[in-house]
Amino acid sequence: MKSSLTNPRLAVGNASKILSPTPASLLANCHNASVARINSIFLSAMVILFIATTSSNGEEKSLGPKRVAIGQVSTNDALSVKSDRKGKTVDMGQVLSALQQRLNVVFVQSKKFDIVEYRDVGRRVDDIDTQKESGVFDSKTLAKRGRLRAAEFIVETTIDHFLDSEVDQPFADGSKGYRRRLQLSGTLKIVNTETGSMMDASSINSETNDVIVLPAGQVIEKQRLEELFPALLNDFCDRVVQSTENSIYPMRIIDVEKKLVTINRNDKSGLKKDEILKVLGPPKVIKDEETGREIRRPGAALGEVRITELDPNYVQAEIIKETQEGAIVKNAFLKRP
Repeated sequence: MKSSLTNPRLAVGNASKILSPTPASLLANCHNASVARINSIFLSAMVILFIATTSSNGEEKSLGPKRVAIGQVSTNDALSVKSDRKGKTVDMGQVLSALQQRLNVVFVQSKKFDIVEYRDVGRRVDDIDTQKESGVFDSKTLAKRGRLRAAEFIVETTIDHFLDSEVDQPFADGSKGYRRRLQLSGTLKIVNTETGSMMDASSINSETNDVIVLPAGQVIEKQRLEELFPALLNDFCDRVVQSTENSIYPMRIIDVEKKLVTINRNDKSGLKKDEILKVLGPPKVIKDEETGREIRRPGAALGEVRITELDPNYVQAEIIKETQEGAIVKNAFLKRP
C-alpha cells in the first residue's frame, strides 16, 4: 500500500515512473511535516507576542509601570488676578498647594505608574555629596551617583479656571436657601521625555455643588463648607490620573476566558455598562516614501465586546462578535466606535 506521505509519481525528463516509499523517505517526510507544524505554531505565537509587546503607536514598549514625573501645578496671571479680585475665602495659593499634594498622593496610590521625582534632583545630589564628605555614614550604605532613574513622561497641569460661588436666598417664612458651587478646570499635558514631543493635551473639568435650606435662625455648619473643597480636588486629581493612563497605556484586553474578557481599565475610566467597544489587532505604521512621514493607523478589526461589569480594579466585557473563532486574544487593543 502506498504511503500518503510520499508523492508516488516523480517526473524525470519526459518520462515518469512509480516509486515505492522507502524508510528513509518516510522519515524525511515525517520530519518535514513536523517542522512545518512547529513553524506554524511558532508563527502564531509570534503574532500574539507582537501584540503583547507593541504600544499604541506600533513601537515596542517595555513591560512594567511607566516612569512618570509630576510637574509643578501652575496657573496663569489672568486667573490669579480674577480670583483675587473676587475675594473668595479660598485663594489660588491654597488651591495650587493643596492640588499639588493631592495629585502626588493620587498618582502614587493608583499603583499604575512608577513616580519619579525630578524637581529636587539637584538637592538630592547635594545630599549624597554631603553624606560622603561628612565621613559619618558607612560608605557601603551610601547612595551612588548615576543611579537616579529618569522619567519617561512628564505630566504638566495648568489651572485655567477656578470658581467659588456662594448664593443666599431668603424666604418669606424666615428660612434661607444656600448654595455653594466650586469649579476647577485645567489643561493636562503629557510630554515624552525621550522625544520631547507632546503625547496628549486635554481639558480636565470638575465641579461640586451643595444646596441646603436652613430653618429660620439656623446657621450652616462650617464643616459642611470645608468638605466641598477636598471633594473637588479628589475628583479633579482622579480625572488627571485617568487621562494620563488613557494616554500612556492603550486600552487592551488582559485576559480571555471563553466569551468573557478583562480590560485594563476601572470604574473611573469613563466607560459605561453595556457600551460596545471595537477589538483591534496591533496598529500598523506606514511610511510615506516621498515625505518620510510616518502614518499610524489602527490594526485590523477582530470583533466587538460589550461591557458587563465596572470594578475599581478592572472592567469586564463579553464577546459579541468575532471575525473568526478565537480571533479575540489577550493583549488585543480596544477603542470606542
